[in-house]
Amino acid sequence: MPTAAISDSSVSCDRPNEAPNASNVKVLPLNASLGDDLICNYSYLDPESFEEKDSSYKWYKNGVNQNINSQTLAKGNLSLNDKWGCYVTPSDGLLNGTERTSENNVTIVSTISNPKMYVENQQAWNKAGSWSAEEYIYDFEDELNNVLDSCTADSEGYCNITLSFSSDTNGTLNLSSMEIYYVIPTSESNITISNLSVIYSNGTLKIFEFIILNNAQDTLNASWSIDMGDGTVINSTYNATLAQNEKLIVFVEYNYTNKGTYTINATTRAGNITASANISIYVGDIIITELTQVYANKLNTLFAFTILNNENSALTNINWSLNTGEAAIYANYLVNLSVGEKLLVFVEYNYTNYGTYTIIATANATGKSDSKTISAAIRPPLNIYNL
Repeated sequence: MPTAAISDSSVSCDRPNEAPNASNVKVLPLNASLGDDLICNYSYLDPESFEEKDSSYKWYKNGVNQNINSQTLAKGNLSLNDKWGCYVTPSDGLLNGTERTSENNVTIVSTISNPKMYVENQQAWNKAGSWSAEEYIYDFEDELNNVLDSCTADSEGYCNITLSFSSDTNGTLNLSSMEIYYVIPTSESNITISNLSVIYSNGTLKIFEFIILNNAQDTLNASWSIDMGDGTVINSTYNATLAQNEKLIVFVEYNYTNKGTYTINATTRAGNITASANISIYVGDIIITELTQVYANKLNTLFAFTILNNENSALTNINWSLNTGEAAIYANYLVNLSVGEKLLVFVEYNYTNYGTYTIIATANATGKSDSKTISAAIRPPLNIYNL
């Protein structure tokens, strides 16, 4: 019986890489000005359809190579009447093709530079450098409004406003599609409150002042209230009728029950419109502030505190004391403080035992007093061994 023979033969075909080609090389734009970047434009073709990679370029000005390897030539390189051409050597990253020169040369013509726009004599827009592009010009309503505020309208109520343009060099500037929008003012209710302050103080008795202003175009009926910060709210008993730009000055007297810090909030209302203002005050006549332990060395320590006259008049014959938790130390002199004046007191004390103590500083004047309390730790020095 005949035997079938099977043969196996492998044949490979390697195609060598072929260099890419550039064609239709042109310098664009054809009518280039000082405000344009130049582009070395061309068609790229690779026989194996490899992507373009590492192509190189040459730019010639008036026939002289400028050694600029870039497809785009920035407009900063251009001068008036210079003639530019480009060369390209296409590459696929493996092989370089044949260098091709541009089919055209472009001569640089003048264009506008440093253009500016004016509304009457007010500059409203500018652009630095040579320029041949287009741009929206907006946000010059302030200049328009300034001219409108000072213009004299004609018999029909119109004002003529001149828009002018300038350039440092010869060229053409086209203005198109000019659109101006305006808003007809409408009457709006608006009210403000300001100048909330304490105009008189005598211990816990305070007199407050604030101002309500109608800055709308209509007459408003305004009411007010003031939150004293201690849970008490005082409301106006009538609505004040305020013409445009009219002010209402409000005075409120209040006597606090306790000393302390309070946040005062005054509010005014006109229909659905509200406005408010707030301040923080301390209620008291003579105030102890900033009681601190400023120094400690074993049992020896130094305390400091401040006495403040918060009255509207001078305080006389003020004395003070400091209870250290072990003993009471008293001032051996009397002092006088004018309005807003402070007295800084330092007291040194040497404790007999270590521990935590309650420190109380007290100041007294005729019928007036205040105190402040802190906790102070008097500890022995700490020794560390075998760290």
